[in-house]
Amino acid sequence: MAIESVIKKIKLKIYIAKKKHKHGLSVCKKNKWSDKYFVHDFSDVDYKKIIDLEDTETHRQFYTLPYLTMKHIESIEYTQYTTGEINNNNFKNYIEEVDVDNIIGDCTSNEFMRFNNLYDYISDTGLRTIVLQDFISYYYLFNMDKDEFIQQFINRDITYYLSGKKTLTTTNTVCLIKNEGKYYVVNNGRHRVLIAKLFKMGRIKAIVFNAD
Repeated sequence: MAIESVIKKIKLKIYIAKKKHKHGLSVCKKNKWSDKYFVHDFSDVDYKKIIDLEDTETHRQFYTLPYLTMKHIESIEYTQYTTGEINNNNFKNYIEEVDVDNIIGDCTSNEFMRFNNLYDYISDTGLRTIVLQDFISYYYLFNMDKDEFIQQFINRDITYYLSGKKTLTTTNTVCLIKNEGKYYVVNNGRHRVLIAKLFKMGRIKAIVFNAD
């Protein structure tokens, strides 16, 4: 490992340790996640600084990965969802596991735009929010691995729904439209998709509607 990478890794560990200490978390041992932290304010954790100090792959995902916004893609299924014809009684027919690499943008824009990287997309579309800030904070401050993060934040509501434990609130669920083998975020789930793409999380569960 190059000396520069070693120095960055040390700086990252020091930065995270300081934030853990400030927020009353253990600096030395793994902090167990609890839902009580959903109401905790981690707004002072600078995710851009974290990524700048992270490994090359994570940095590349953030600063070199293109992202698209498109005009609304027509979908009868999505229209049925918005009118309530597709609801908790039949969501299970629309749930899929999707490769994160195949989610290439969103279709909530009024025009087609191609962003050079995720950082530009987040900044230019107003997605640099407390939600994204907290998600990255949870990932680092609670020492989560990718599988744990997916189950705790991205797939959790769908997993509960499929096991019959609760109804599905689409507010906390990734909703996608599939068009020619590629997926576009619609309505909900942009922050979760951005986190999944940033950390190369492989496959996530989502409600998927087909384009016409």
